[in-house]
Amino acid sequence: MTLDDALTDVRIAFLQVEFAIKLLSYCEQGDIDPAVLDTHQVVLLEQGNLGFPAGNFSAREDIIRAASVAVSLALAGSALALDKAWETAGIPRDPSSPDGAVRLRTLVHMVRCAYAHGVADPRWEVRGNYRQVLEVDLPTAPLRLDLRALDSQSFDFVQLGGHAKWFEIRDQSIIALTESNSVASTRPKSAPKRLAIASDVLEVRSSSPRGHPAITQPDMAVLFDLLDGWRHLPSYRLEPRADAMFGLFMPDALDRHLAPRGITVNPLLIPEFPLGQDDTRRSDKADFFAVSRDRRHAFLVELKTDMNSLRDTQEDYLHRAVERGMASLLCDIRSMAKTKNSRARRKYFHLLKAVAELELMILPVELEDRIYDSSQGVYDCIDRIRLPSALPDIEVIHVLPAAVKGMDCIDFEGFAAVVEEHGKIGERFAASLRNWSAIKAGDRWPDTAPAK
Repeated sequence: MTLDDALTDVRIAFLQVEFAIKLLSYCEQGDIDPAVLDTHQVVLLEQGNLGFPAGNFSAREDIIRAASVAVSLALAGSALALDKAWETAGIPRDPSSPDGAVRLRTLVHMVRCAYAHGVADPRWEVRGNYRQVLEVDLPTAPLRLDLRALDSQSFDFVQLGGHAKWFEIRDQSIIALTESNSVASTRPKSAPKRLAIASDVLEVRSSSPRGHPAITQPDMAVLFDLLDGWRHLPSYRLEPRADAMFGLFMPDALDRHLAPRGITVNPLLIPEFPLGQDDTRRSDKADFFAVSRDRRHAFLVELKTDMNSLRDTQEDYLHRAVERGMASLLCDIRSMAKTKNSRARRKYFHLLKAVAELELMILPVELEDRIYDSSQGVYDCIDRIRLPSALPDIEVIHVLPAAVKGMDCIDFEGFAAVVEEHGKIGERFAASLRNWSAIKAGDRWPDTAPAK
């Protein structure tokens, strides 16, 4: 290890202290929801997976306690890293040395030893010629420690003058090490090293409905590998798991498909767009709703990841929606928003806002206040939602593994040709699309089929 490397480790270690302290403050303020944090997690490792159950951090006090331990561990790591930098520079330890740098190095070593004998309960351990008074000159004030009296006592940064003093010790150590070794800069010329818990961690999946999957390495291939395999299982439904990926690229795919007609779509899509059923407040759903930029055309997009999932009933309500027209669909949504369930009503408000952003509705300015702050008059306010005079006609477009004669379709090969132009994620998604098109769910994988 070079001194540059050692000083980089010092920088990383003290950044970790900073992060741990900020995290503790964040937890103490109650900004972390235990219901979101404390979920079952599975860590996928090449040599065996790890599972962490929910329940260990279900209370605010549990989270604060764990964050406090993280601060202690980070401080221990900072002591180890700083001592290693002094060792790498070849500076000796001697509490009675006339050299201030040597005495500073000795102090760092004593702190490191306290943690080395017990990270959870660090204690001073003073032996031999270290049993004396250690004096260290620091810019703010000299530090004087009677190491004989401290022997076997619990270590506390208060004994050094507080945590700020520890950071001052770090700064003076870096200055001394830089001067003694003619190091031009404490920053490495190469990219800084990353902290890593385990190099073979691929993915952490959280069961939290409000959280997002956390992938510790930028390798989306893991996600698609899971989808490729899991879709063959009896009860697994690929479509609702993959619809976000389709939605990410859907505007581009629609633009490519509609280009011969000179149509481009607004990139704002609405998933699970409700199609009202006659004489009820119930609805069927279109997988995606899109509108052309000129607002002359609206598209109900039906996604299927398995050709066997095509149903006549779905085709019937899609075509019925086309026949009823845009005004009827929007009026149905307006009626659905008048639900007595306040939580559902708030969700419908977000749908109304999305439709309004597509310029297909004009919402009263006070609607949001009626929805969230005062429900008095909320139904009358919803009734005052207006529709523009010109509304788009409606068409149905299917996204399917293979095109069907008589349907307006984007097949998976066509969709793959679009997404593979969008970097590594697009390339990997395109590979899965072609896999899903070529191999039906439940079929034997090609590499396991017997030779003919």
